[in-house]
Amino acid sequence: MLTRREFLAFGLVSGVSGCVNLKDLQPNCAINWAPSLTAPVFYGYKDYSDCSGSSCLSVIPKAAPGVKPPSIYDQVRPAMRVYYPSLDGSPNAAAILDQCERFPLVLLVHGDCGGNPYYQWDLMPAQLARCGYVVAVTQYGGVLSQGQPSQTLKLHQAETWLRTYWEHADRVMAPPNTAVIGHSYGGTLVAQLAAEMPLKAFVSLSGVFGQVLWETPQTMLSRIQVPSLFCWNDNDDTGVDADMSQGHLWESVGLPKHGIVFMKGHHGDYLRLNTAPRCGQSTQPSDCYHVPGLATDFVTTFMAKYVPPQYDFSAFTWVPDKLFVRPQDLPAPPGNGFYAGGFLSSFAGSQQFPGSQPPPSNTCVERVFWQTPSILGFMFVASA
Repeated sequence: MLTRREFLAFGLVSGVSGCVNLKDLQPNCAINWAPSLTAPVFYGYKDYSDCSGSSCLSVIPKAAPGVKPPSIYDQVRPAMRVYYPSLDGSPNAAAILDQCERFPLVLLVHGDCGGNPYYQWDLMPAQLARCGYVVAVTQYGGVLSQGQPSQTLKLHQAETWLRTYWEHADRVMAPPNTAVIGHSYGGTLVAQLAAEMPLKAFVSLSGVFGQVLWETPQTMLSRIQVPSLFCWNDNDDTGVDADMSQGHLWESVGLPKHGIVFMKGHHGDYLRLNTAPRCGQSTQPSDCYHVPGLATDFVTTFMAKYVPPQYDFSAFTWVPDKLFVRPQDLPAPPGNGFYAGGFLSSFAGSQQFPGSQPPPSNTCVERVFWQTPSILGFMFVASA
C-alpha cells in the first residue's frame, strides 16, 4: 500500500501537480518549492580531509532511508570539497537545505593542470548545488586511466562515504542517481568509473581519451551507457588527443549524446583563470573568456534534463535537446527571485543561431550538436 507521501509524489509525476501543494511532500522544509533549474537557491560548501576509521566521524550521520551504516571502522574518505543547496548567504560551512527533497550526487574529477582543484573548480559545482545537487570536488584526480581498480578506488570511497557516513547522508538520493564530470585525465577516470558503478549521466570536459592505451579509446567510450555530454575545443585539444571528432571517438558513444565545441577555446579554459599552470587558458583579446560560464550553464541544463532532484517534476521539461535555455525564458523563480541572481548568467547574454548558416562572427562561438534515438541536431551559440 502506498503511503500518503508516495501517493502525493505519484500524483505529481502523473500530471496532477496542480492538485497538490509541495508542502505536503516536504512539510518541514523552510521553503515551499524544490530547488531545481527553474527554482534555484544559494549554495554552501565544506572541506573534508583524508581519513579512515573513527577519525572520519565528526558528527553522527543521518542514515539515508533504508540504509544501515556499517561499523565506523569501515569508513574511508578521500579529501574533497562538498557543495550542497543552502539558504545561507555565506557559502563556507553554510547550513544545508535540510528536511526538503533529496539530491542527486555528482562527482567532479580534475585533470593534470597543476594547482589546487578547490580553487580551480568553484563556479560549476556552486551552480549545480544551487539547483538541487550535492557535488563532490575530489582532491584525487589528474592521472590517465590505466584500467586498474586502484585508480578509481578513491572515487568509489567518496561515493560510499557521502551516501553512508556524511552527516547529511540522508539528503543524498540512492543509486543510480549519480553523475560524473571529468576534465582532461579526469575524463578518462570517470569513463572507467562509468563501467564500474551505476550512473545516470556522464560529462567529459576535454577528456583525453585518445591517450588511453590499455584498451582502445573507442571501447572505453562505448561502455558509457547513460546520457552523455562531451565538451572540447578546436584550438589545442587536438594536440592532447581530446578532440572527439578525431579517430571515430564521437561515433563510439551511445545515445543520447550531446557535444559542445568551444571555438578558439583552450584546454584549461573551464578552470578559474590563472589557476592552471600546466594547461593553456584564454589570455588574448581574440580568445573566448566565456568558456567557464558557458560550460557551467551547459552542464547545469544537461544535469537538469537527465538527473533531476527528487521533487523536480517539471524543470527538466524546459530543457531542449540543444541544452540551451536562457533564464529569461524560464518560468519566474519563486520567492520573487530572491535566490535566483546570477543564475545561468552566461546563457542570459548569449544567442542561438541555426547550424544551417555560417558561424557567427562573434568572438566567442560554440558549435552545439546532439543525437538522440529520434533526432540529430546542430546549432551555434554566440556571446559578445
